Amino acid sequence: MVELFVSEGDITQMSADALVTAINSDGEWFGCIDGAIDRVAGSFYHAQARSAMPLHDLQTIVAKGNRGNHKGKFDTVIFVVDDFDKD
Repeated sequence: MVELFVSEGDITQMSADALVTAINSDGEWFGCIDGAIDRVAGSFYHAQARSAMPLHDLQTIVAKGNRGNHKGKFDTVIFVVDDFDKD
């Protein structure tokens, strides 16, 4: 069974198996949720997305980690490539 929760606060400090965020195929991703991930985990997760370059619209990258290696309370980041401005 999958459970979803809506909550206020720092997303990186909520105990979670994974965080999901959208990125674009140009490799620009350091705003909002991505910025919060970068602040607590450094470039560890984003480097995994970069290693999958070139990225394509609707592609999904699952970046695995270990919450013991950063200040956040999550293990995995799921990046979904969404090129809003492309047809």
